[in-house]
Amino acid sequence: MARRNPVEISTDRFRRLAQRVTDLAAEYLQNIDQQRISPDTTGAETLRRLQGVTVKVAELVAVPPVVVTAIFPVIAPVGTVAVT
Repeated sequence: MARRNPVEISTDRFRRLAQRVTDLAAEYLQNIDQQRISPDTTGAETLRRLQGVTVKVAELVAVPPVVVTAIFPVIAPVGTVAVT
């Protein structure tokens, strides 16, 4: 019995998977107005969970205003400088 490459799938299986992805995307877009966009938490809880965590971003990407969500409170350690 010949072994298949792990990424090798039949055309029929590929079509079923592609249809499932399309269905999931359509469902998401249909219900996007009901999706949560922020966690149900407080600033203090966020600080507690992120204590000692450093996040580095390699690149900032411009996005349309409709994608941007205001997040409060914004807290930074003393000495942090914002560059605009």
